[in-house]
Parts: sequence; structure tokens; C-alpha cells
Amino acid sequence: TNWHKASGLTDKQAQEYYKNSHALHPIGRSGNVKDLVDMIMFIADGSKTGWMTGQVITLDGGRNHSSVMPAPNKQKSKL
Repeated sequence: TNWHKASGLTDKQAQEYYKNSHALHPIGRSGNVKDLVDMIMFIADGSKTGWMTGQVITLDGGRNHSSVMPAPNKQKSKL
């Protein structure tokens, strides 16, 4: 997709984002169209989701559950 152009990134910045995206997603990579299609096909299969109702499904490679805060400094205070 061309989301990076709509968000204001240059092609070079977008390439850099994709190159480093593995560090942003605990699963180790960015999502792709197949990931979305697989989820859609799963939801559409009533034999697998027949008892599933009212769910919000986050498809983000675990990024929602990772901390955006830097790791705490392990050095002790010298006070």
C-alpha cells in the first residue's frame, strides 16, 4: 500500500521504517496482506467462529502488548 505517502513519509523514510519494523513488532516483522486475508477467512468460516460474538480483534503482531517506555536505568542513584 502507499500509506507512507499519505502519512507524509518519503520513499526513503518508508524503506527505513520497513527495514527497522521488526524491532517494533514482538512477532519480528510487519504485517502483510496475507495476514489480513487469513484473519478475514478465519472469521468468515462459521465452522471455526460459530460461537464467537462481539469480539474486537487486534491484528498487530503483538505491538499493542509491548511497552513503548524505555527500559529502566539499572544504575543506582548516588544520592
